Order: sequence, then C-alpha cells, then structure tokens
Amino acid sequence: MKAVPLRIQLILVAAGYVAVLAIAALMLFVRHMQYVNHPEEVAAASGMYAGGDLILEIFIGCMLLVPTFFLVLVIRNSEALYNGYSLTLLGLSLTAPLCLGVLSIPAVNQGTMLLGWICLDRLFVSPLVVVGLVFSR
Repeated sequence: MKAVPLRIQLILVAAGYVAVLAIAALMLFVRHMQYVNHPEEVAAASGMYAGGDLILEIFIGCMLLVPTFFLVLVIRNSEALYNGYSLTLLGLSLTAPLCLGVLSIPAVNQGTMLLGWICLDRLFVSPLVVVGLVFSR
C-alpha cells in the first residue's frame, strides 16, 4: 500500500481547520442572531447568556484541538515542520505573560478597550492552551 504524501496530509489537516472555523463561524452567527431576535431575554437573563457564551467558547477551543492532533501526527517525522510548530507554540505560550503585563496597565484594565478584552480572554483560556500544549507534547 502506498503512503499518502506529506503535502496531501497537510492539505487534509488544513481542510480540517477550515471546516472547524466554518462551523465555529456558523455557531457564532446563530448565537448572535439569538441576541438580536430576543433582546428582552438577554436583558432578563444576562448571566445565563454569558454562561452560554463561555460554553460556546470552550467548545470551539476543543474543536480546534481535533485538527491539531492530526497536525502533530502528520508533522512528527519532519524536523523542519516540527521546529516551526514548536516555535509557534512557544510564541503562543509567551502571550499569557504578555497579556498579564498589558492588563496591569490601569488604562487597559479599567477601560472598555478591545485590547483589554482580548488579553482577558487570552488569560481566561490559559487552561485550554495548557491542555493543547501538553497534548502537542
């Protein structure tokens, strides 16, 4: 039996990422439409909607781990690709201390800037990122 070429395997992994991102975009659109169509429910049960947003965010993060698993399986025999992947993970792991430093700036953590929300979300998903890093190991 012939082995599948590395290029085809990488294309299949990229297609997996595209599929996950398309499903995530659809899920986010449906969630947004729920907010738009039922504003009175959002106002009455904002905590429940926030909890649903949290669950959706965690679910999308877990969905992204599936193609990542296959990516690691594909690139494990290629030193150059694995070095690039390792550098990407190193950069991802360095974003948590960077976000913590940015959030220590009072203008960012007390304001409504988008940068503050991005940094807060990055710190919030740190456990999921750690799982991904251990998973990649």
